[in-house]
Amino acid sequence: MNKRSENDGTKRKSNHTPLWRFETDNPGAVEHWLTDHTAGLGYTLADPSAENWADSYYDTADWRLYRAGYSLRLRSQGDTHTLSLQPLASKGDGLVEHLKTPPRGALPKVAGPLGRRARAIAGSRALEPRVTMRAERRTFGLTHRDKVVGDVVLDSLMQPADNGVAAGAFGRLEIRLNSGRKGAAVERLVQELCEGTRLSGTTTSVFASVLAWSGLDPEPPDLGSTDVSDDQSLGDVAYAVLRKQFAAFRSHDAGVRLDEDPEEVHDMRVAIRRMSVAMSLFSDALPAETPRFRDELKWAADELGAVRDLDVQLERMAEEESLAAVEDVAPLDSATEALRQRRLAARRSLVRALDSERYDRLIEDFTALLQHGPAQDSHAANRPVLAVAPDIFARRRKKVLKAGDKIGDASSSEEYHRLRINCKKLRYTLEFFSPLYEKQVRRPVASLVAVQDVLGRSQDAVTAVTELRDLASAGKKVPGEAAFVMGGIARRYEEAISRERAHFPDAFKSLRGKDWRRLERAAERRRPDEVEVEEWTVPSDQNGFAALTEAEAETLQPVQ
Repeated sequence: MNKRSENDGTKRKSNHTPLWRFETDNPGAVEHWLTDHTAGLGYTLADPSAENWADSYYDTADWRLYRAGYSLRLRSQGDTHTLSLQPLASKGDGLVEHLKTPPRGALPKVAGPLGRRARAIAGSRALEPRVTMRAERRTFGLTHRDKVVGDVVLDSLMQPADNGVAAGAFGRLEIRLNSGRKGAAVERLVQELCEGTRLSGTTTSVFASVLAWSGLDPEPPDLGSTDVSDDQSLGDVAYAVLRKQFAAFRSHDAGVRLDEDPEEVHDMRVAIRRMSVAMSLFSDALPAETPRFRDELKWAADELGAVRDLDVQLERMAEEESLAAVEDVAPLDSATEALRQRRLAARRSLVRALDSERYDRLIEDFTALLQHGPAQDSHAANRPVLAVAPDIFARRRKKVLKAGDKIGDASSSEEYHRLRINCKKLRYTLEFFSPLYEKQVRRPVASLVAVQDVLGRSQDAVTAVTELRDLASAGKKVPGEAAFVMGGIARRYEEAISRERAHFPDAFKSLRGKDWRRLERAAERRRPDEVEVEEWTVPSDQNGFAALTEAEAETLQPVQ
C-alpha cells in the first residue's frame, strides 16, 4: 500500500507525549484483541466513546493542490461542515473555513484566506472531490496499575463505492500517553499488540494513507533520470539536464500563482532560461521539433519577466523611500502606486497565461518529449559526452571572450546586455556538466558569477531608468512633483551604471587564467578515443530518403 517502517510501531512526540501510530487492514480484529488481552497484561480499557464523520478530499483533475504541497479536506460531522487547507509537510489544521451546507460536486467559491489560496493554486481548474472516506473513531481510556496513562484511539475508515457498497476499508490505531507519562508504561502492551495483530507502524498522514488505499497516484509522471555521469552519451546528458530544469520550472508554478514570494517568479524564469540554453547547446542530440519549445518557453519567460522587472523596480523604490527626505516621500508614494498598478496588470496577464490552453499544451507536449528520451539512431546523441564536452566549453567561452573584448567606453547598453546573456549561457553550460568536472568547474563558475553581478547591476539600473522615464511621461498618472523626484533617482541610477561599468574590465580578466586552463586540460585528458563506425544508417522514411553513411551524415547541418 504505502511505505512502512520495518519496526513494529512508530514512536513520535506530540506535545511532549509519546505516540505510537499503526495501520491495519482489519480494525475489528484489533479491537477484539484489545478487549480480550489488555486485562491479562495488567491494563484496563474503559468503555469507548464513539464519533463519526465523512471526509472528502478536493483537488483539480491534475492534482494541482497536492503537487503544490497541500490537501483540501471537507469534514462533515452532523450539521458541522469544516473545510481545511493543510500543508502536507506539517501538522495542524492549516487554514479553516466553516460552511453552512456541504457542496455537491465541484467546490464553489469560498470566502476568506482559504478560498483565495486554494483558488490561486487551482487557477481556472475546478476543485472536485477526488476521494471520500467515512470514519468511525472509538477512543478507549487506558489505565495501568490503577493510574490513567493515556488513550487508545482506533479509527475505522471506509471508502464507499459509487453504488453505495464499501469499496475498501482500513484502520489506524494510535496510542497516546497523558502529559508526563513515560513510554515505558505501555511498552509491553505495544509489543504484545503488534505480535498479536500484525500491525504495521506508519509515519504517513491520513491523507497519504487514504490515497494509497484508494489506488490513486497524484505524483507527476516519471520523466526519467536527471543524473549526469561520465559514462553517458550526449543525448543522455541532454535529457537529464532538461528533465531537471523542467522539474524546477514546474515546482514554482504554485508559488507564482500564490504571489507571496517574488523569488518564485524569478526562479521559474531562471529555469526557463536554463532549458532554453540546454536546447540550444544540445540541439544536435535533440529531436527536430525541439526548437518550437524554445519559442513557447520564451512566451512564458516574457510573461514572467514583465512581473519580475516591476518587482525589482518596486524593491528599489522602497529603498529610495526609506532614504528620501520627508518632502519627497509623498511624491514617491504616488510613483510607487503607479508601479503597483502596472505590476497588477502584468500579474493578471501572467495568470491568464498560466491558465491558458497554450500553457497546458506546452506542459503536456514537453512532458511527452522528456519521457521519450534520446533517439537510438542519432549519431550526435549517441556520442560519448566526454568526447564532446571539451569542444562545447571552447565554443561557448570563445563567444564570451570575443564579445567581452569588444566592450569599450562607447559600448551601448545593448552590447553589455548581450555579453551578460553570453556569460549566463557559458555559466549554465559549465553547471550542466559540473558532475563530470566538479572540482575544475567550481572556480570558473565563480568568476562568471562575478562578471554577471557587475553586468546585472548595470542592466538593472538601465531597466530602472527606462521605467522611471516611462512613468514620468505618463501624464496625469504621476504628478509633476513625483516626476521631478524620479528624475533625481534616475540620475543616481545613471551614475550607478557608470560605476559598475568601470568595474567591468577587472572582473572580465578573471575569465582568463589558470582556472580555465585547468578545466581545459582536465576535459582533454578525459576525452576518449572514439571508435569510427564504418556506416551509420538512418532508416528510410515514407518519402524514400536513402540511408546515409556516417561520413555523409556528418556533413549535414543540424536543424536550428
